[in-house]
Amino acid sequence: MSDPEQSRQFTLPRIADHDASATALLDRLGDATAFPLRILQAPRGYGKTALAVTWLRAQRGRVDIRFARLTTAANDRAGFWQEFLDCLEGRAPEVGGRTAPTSAATQERAIRMVAGLADPTLIVLDDYHEAGSQAGANEIDAVLVDLLRQNPQVFIMVAGRRPRALDSLGPLSVDAFIVGADDLRMTATMTAELARSIGLTLDRRGAERLTGELGGWPALVRAAIHQAILTDDPSTPPESFAGQYIAAAFHELASPALRDFALSTAVPSEFDLQTARALGSEEDAWAMISELTASGLLGATPAPSGSVYAYAPAVRRTLLGVMRQTSAELEPRAYRTLMQQAVRGDDPATALFYATQSRDWPAALEVIEACWDRLLLEAPDVLGAASRVLPAAKVSIDARLRMARDHLEPTGERRRRLHPYEPGGLSARLNASVIAGRGSNVRDDELLALLQWGVALLATGDLVTSAYAFAQAHTWATARKDGGSALAAVGAALAHALRGEPALAAPWLADPGLPAWRQTLDGEDHQDALLLALEAARALVLVDTDDAGAVPAALALADDPRRNDLSSLCVFIRAQAILQHGDEPAMLTHATNARAALDVTRRGSMAETYLAIVLVDLLLACEMPSSAREVLEFVEPRRDLRIALGRIHLAERRFGKALEDAEHVLRDQSPLGRYVLEAHLLAARAHDGAGRLPAAHAELRAAADLALIHGRTAPFGSMPPGRFMSLAGNDPSLQGLRPDLYRPDDGSGPRIVTLTPREAQVFHALLEHLGPVGIAQSLGLSPNTVKTHVRTIYRKLGVSSRADAIEQSNRVRIST
Repeated sequence: MSDPEQSRQFTLPRIADHDASATALLDRLGDATAFPLRILQAPRGYGKTALAVTWLRAQRGRVDIRFARLTTAANDRAGFWQEFLDCLEGRAPEVGGRTAPTSAATQERAIRMVAGLADPTLIVLDDYHEAGSQAGANEIDAVLVDLLRQNPQVFIMVAGRRPRALDSLGPLSVDAFIVGADDLRMTATMTAELARSIGLTLDRRGAERLTGELGGWPALVRAAIHQAILTDDPSTPPESFAGQYIAAAFHELASPALRDFALSTAVPSEFDLQTARALGSEEDAWAMISELTASGLLGATPAPSGSVYAYAPAVRRTLLGVMRQTSAELEPRAYRTLMQQAVRGDDPATALFYATQSRDWPAALEVIEACWDRLLLEAPDVLGAASRVLPAAKVSIDARLRMARDHLEPTGERRRRLHPYEPGGLSARLNASVIAGRGSNVRDDELLALLQWGVALLATGDLVTSAYAFAQAHTWATARKDGGSALAAVGAALAHALRGEPALAAPWLADPGLPAWRQTLDGEDHQDALLLALEAARALVLVDTDDAGAVPAALALADDPRRNDLSSLCVFIRAQAILQHGDEPAMLTHATNARAALDVTRRGSMAETYLAIVLVDLLLACEMPSSAREVLEFVEPRRDLRIALGRIHLAERRFGKALEDAEHVLRDQSPLGRYVLEAHLLAARAHDGAGRLPAAHAELRAAADLALIHGRTAPFGSMPPGRFMSLAGNDPSLQGLRPDLYRPDDGSGPRIVTLTPREAQVFHALLEHLGPVGIAQSLGLSPNTVKTHVRTIYRKLGVSSRADAIEQSNRVRIST
C-alpha cells in the first residue's frame, strides 16, 4: 500500500453528502451516543459509505471519531485486529510494510486500548465484509459485542455488504440500529427528487420506469441520471450505462459455479427455490441465492409458498448478454430444465413457452397435441406465439397450428381474465359437443380449431374476441359449404347476447342454416348442450329487448343438474326475466335459485358475475339491502360487480358513492361490456337523487345512445316511471324507450295529477318500495307520515292499492 492510500484508509472519504432523500434516515440514526451499535448492511453501490460519511460529518465535535476502511488484509483474524488497532491509534502503518502480526498479541492490545477509553469514542469500520472473511468472522463479531458491553463510552458503526452473525448477535446484547438494503433502496419519488436536484426534469412515469428497471439500486439510479444529463436524453435504456457496473458486480463473484448459477437463473423472469435447485446445484442453491441477494444482483419478494426471486430488468438483461457472449450453452440447457419442470408441474402453457425458447420442436408439438384444449383456454397468446416460431413445414400440415398462427394474436391491452381448464366446465363440454358433431357437420380441421377457440374465449369471458372467432369460423364454413356454419352462428349469437348486444345477436339467430341443423339433433348429450346454448341466446335477446315472449322463453330453458357455466347462465337469464316482469314471490323464488347456482359456479367466472348482479337486483327489489350486500362478500371481486354495489348505494340514498361506482365501470370497462349501459343509468339516477338534473339527463342520453346501437331497451324499465318521465322530458327519442309511459288512454293525452312536493317524493318512492317502511327509510320520514301521504295520493289518483297506483303512473303526468 502506498503512503497516500494508507492515509486515506483511516480518514473520512472525500465524497458528496448523501442526497436529501435520505434526510429521514439520517434523523433516525440519531446522535452518536444514542445507540452503542449501528449496522449498515447492504450490497455494493447502495450508498452505505455516503450515508455513514454524511452522518459522521454532523457528529464532529460531539464524539471522538476513529474511522477505518478495511482492506483484504483484514480477511483473517490477525490482519483485522491490526487494522482495528491502527484505527484506534489514528495512524497509518509505516511505509515499507509492517511485520506479520500475531493474532493474540494484537487482539489483546486492541482490547486493552478500547477498555481504557475514558471519553465517548465512535469506531467506524467501513467495508466490514472484509473482516475475517477467510477465517475468524464470527469470533471477531463476538469480541466487538463484548467490547461494547464492557465500556459504555465506546460506540461502533460497521458498514458491509454481506449478512453476518453481528446482525443478530449485536441487537440481542446491546441497543442497536440496523440499516438494510430496503432502507437504502431508492423509490420513484426519491429518483425524481434526485434528478430535479441536479437539473434533470423527470416525470412520475419516467421515474417509476427508471427505478423499476434498476431495482432501486442507488448507484445505478444515480449513474443513469447523470448519463441522461450528459446525453440530454432521459429515455436512454438504463442498461446502456448500467451494464458495465452490473457486469463488474457480477464478475466480483468469487466462484465459477456461482457465476454459472447466476446466469442460469437469469433465464426465467422469476424463480423460487425449487426452480433454483433444478437450474443449479441441489445442495448449494440456497447459499448461492443468499450470496446473489447480498451482492445486490438479486431481489426477493415474499410469497405464500416461499420467497420468489427476480433480477431487476436491467440486471437480467445484462446477465443474459454476458451469458450469450461467454457461456452460450447455458441458455438452451436452462430452457430445457424449465420445460421439464413445467411438465412435471402440469403447466402446459409454461412448458410450451420454454420448449419453443429452447427450440425443442418435438417437445413443443407433444405439449400442443396433449393439451390443445387447455392451451386454447388458459394461454391462447402462448399457443399463437408458438405456432409462429415452429418450423413452417410442421405448421403447414396441421390445421390447428395454421389457425393459431393466423388468429391467436397477443392479448395486448385486452387484459382479460383467464381461468384454469376444468374437465367438466363449459369449454370442455361445448368443445366435446363440437368435436362429436364433426363427422356429419364439421369436415374441416381448421374450422374445428376456430370453433374450439371461440368456445374457449366464451369460457374466459372475452366475449368480443369470442364473437370474432365464431364469425371467422362462419366465414370459413360458408365459403367451403361446411355444415359447421350453424355451430358458428350459435356461438356468435351467444357471445353477442351475453355482451348485451341483441341487435348483433339477432342476425345470427336468423342464420338460414340453423333450422336444418336443429333437425339433425337426435337428443344426445353433446347436442343438448349446443341446443341449450342456442335457446339461451334466443331467450336473452328477448329479455334484453323487453319482448312479451321473454318470460316463457327464459322459463323454458332446460336445467342442467351438473351445474356448469352454461347452466348457471341459464339461471341468470331466468332470474333477469322474472326481475323485469315477475311479482315479489316469484322474485324471491328465483333469488333462491340464483343463490344456489352461485354456490357451485366457478369463482371469478363470467357466470358468477352475472348471477351475483341479478341476485343483488332481486334482493333490492324485495327490499332486502343487507342480504344484497352479503352476496358481494362471497364472490370474487370483479370490476363489473361495482354495478351491483352502486345499486345498493342508490337504494341507501348514498348518491355520491353510487356515482363513484358507475364512473368506475365506465372508466375501466371490462371485456364483458354488458353493464356499460347500466352504468350510465346508475349515474343518471345518482345525479338525479343528488338534484343535478342536467347531468342526470346527459347520462340518460348516453344510455339511450347505447340502446339505439345495441337494441337493448330492458334496463330502462328499472327506472321509476316518474323519474324517467321527468328526465326524458319532451325528447321523443328518450320517450320511445318507455312507450308504456307515453301511451294515453283515449288519444287525448295523459291525465295531469297535482301533488305537493312531498307527496310527489312519496309517490316516486312508492314505485320503488313495497311498503311504508321502505319508503320511510328512503325519505327519512316516519311510517305513519308516509301512510298519511299514501292515502292522499291514492285519493288523487282514484285508486285503492299500490298495484293500481303503479298502473296509473303509466297513464298520468305528475304536476307539483
